[in-house]
Amino acid sequence: MTYTQRFFIRGQPFGAAERGLVFIHAEACQPWSIAFFCPQCGDVWAKAEIEGSRYHVYTHPCDKHPSRTPVWINDVPGSILLPLDKDYNDALPLAVLKREFDLIAEHVMRNGE
Repeated sequence: MTYTQRFFIRGQPFGAAERGLVFIHAEACQPWSIAFFCPQCGDVWAKAEIEGSRYHVYTHPCDKHPSRTPVWINDVPGSILLPLDKDYNDALPLAVLKREFDLIAEHVMRNGE
């Protein structure tokens, strides 16, 4: 069985990916929809939706609230990468990957990592 996950950042579509079942505690499950919530402005600034799926919400700063201090590369403001979710990251559409590359490059230049 496959599920279509659609990606939106700031309300704009960023493509879709087909996802299979994922294993959580050795149990095959439908992937969850994901929402990214900015703790500074309160916006849900990105979503990775699967129709009929419950949401898991990540608190992560949006790209309008960049960090002034160096952070880990997987904590780049505005990034929708999930370091502990290989299946999700492997399914990211090309448009999302291009955006991630630009965000990380800008973050590295700004913070000197």
